[in-house]
Amino acid sequence: MSLTFLQNLDAIRGDKLVENKYALYVVNNYHLEHIWPPNHLVIIQRGTLFFHLNPRLCYEKIHQLQGSLKSGENISVADVSPNSNGERVICGDAVRSLNPKVEDLNSTAVRIILDYMDWEGMETLIGYSYHYKEAPVQNVTMYDGRHGCGHDNWLMDVVPNQSRRHVISGLKPYTQYAYFVKTLTRTEYHIQIDAYSKIGYFQTLPDRPSPVLRIYGSSEISSQILLHWWPPRRPNGVIKNYFVTAEKYNATKEAKDKNYVNVELENAKDIDCECAGVLPYYSGPQPDDEDYYNKEQITYEDALPNLIYVSRNHDYRRKEFEKVINYEHLLSIKKDEEPTRPPTTTPAPTNATLAKERLAAINYENYRLNSEKKQRDLQDLDQHKYTIRHALPKCQNSHASVVQQVEEKCVAEEPLSGYELPGTQHFYCLSQLEPETHYRITIRACVEGVVNGCSTPAEAVIKTASIQLERFIKGV
Repeated sequence: MSLTFLQNLDAIRGDKLVENKYALYVVNNYHLEHIWPPNHLVIIQRGTLFFHLNPRLCYEKIHQLQGSLKSGENISVADVSPNSNGERVICGDAVRSLNPKVEDLNSTAVRIILDYMDWEGMETLIGYSYHYKEAPVQNVTMYDGRHGCGHDNWLMDVVPNQSRRHVISGLKPYTQYAYFVKTLTRTEYHIQIDAYSKIGYFQTLPDRPSPVLRIYGSSEISSQILLHWWPPRRPNGVIKNYFVTAEKYNATKEAKDKNYVNVELENAKDIDCECAGVLPYYSGPQPDDEDYYNKEQITYEDALPNLIYVSRNHDYRRKEFEKVINYEHLLSIKKDEEPTRPPTTTPAPTNATLAKERLAAINYENYRLNSEKKQRDLQDLDQHKYTIRHALPKCQNSHASVVQQVEEKCVAEEPLSGYELPGTQHFYCLSQLEPETHYRITIRACVEGVVNGCSTPAEAVIKTASIQLERFIKGV
């Protein structure tokens, strides 16, 4: 959100000032991130600025308005505080960068690992926030989808610990995601983001597809059934094959009276459900806690040192300055005030002194290495909690027993039967069938590169035409 909608604004005259001082008064705007468009100068002819409690507006952007003040008055910290503007976004060039990497992943989860944080960073580190979303194309920016009502389309995991590993779960198989990481740190005033990463990308592994969505069958020839079907709603990979089976079905009276021309899967919605409980990160509204932003306290603490500090030598120096006759007299006074120091000589170091210094250096290095090791161990705690499960490999013996599968940590390949069709084909004609007979049709979709990667069978019961109906259609 910005003030760029004021496209024709070139000057603020300041005819009426807030508190008889401020021409531009911007307070308590949680979503404000920019002021004017680039290369757009708005002259403030009278008055000054007041910016407070704008957590997404960087202090540097506000300070750029100094040149807009016609009065030339410097912006004071009481009017524009760096501690109540911009603490919820990444500001300044001194912000450190994180370097996250994808350490492991499967079809529904990914484990991200960060570089070790140094001692200085660990002192104020609270945790990390991991932001991610689907990205079919690698052209995502950090502020995509953000608008003034407080929403963006990034999902977010907040991790309130100092571990450098995190597992993002609940992902869709065979889907490309964009992600980035921020730190949450403690400061004197409030929580602040002080390090972030660039946007990275990863793609989850394929998995078993959802069932074939719908089967349509018709019979105009007594010995054939023509099938059409819709591909799975969630293929979860590249569909390599379809397997179609047909067997006689002993239909009940209810089944015989049913219309099988257009068959939709029962409970298809339940089988093909998607999690609807995951909501995008809601970035507002502003916190209601009064202590979170205390305008009076911040202004008081910023201005207090300048108000109470008075030089003790101020009156004495003024009296001495009044006694000065001319420039030469001033130089002679300074020369007399300079204390005379006796020449000093540095004694040559003895062997004992050198040995003591070497021992102190060794002790300090050992202390530094030990401290770094403790910090690294703290960031690597509980690594077993971040394990990602993977599908078991295929057993070499296709008829392996359950005991063999457990011992060898593998899975037996599931035998597939029926007519094998390419994944791009969505129709098939069953032939050599009996007339006026019900057949139970099943269709399975199989994903490439996944062991036992076939969907649950989609079923339909379809009846072949009678010989009389076939003759009628042919006009015989």
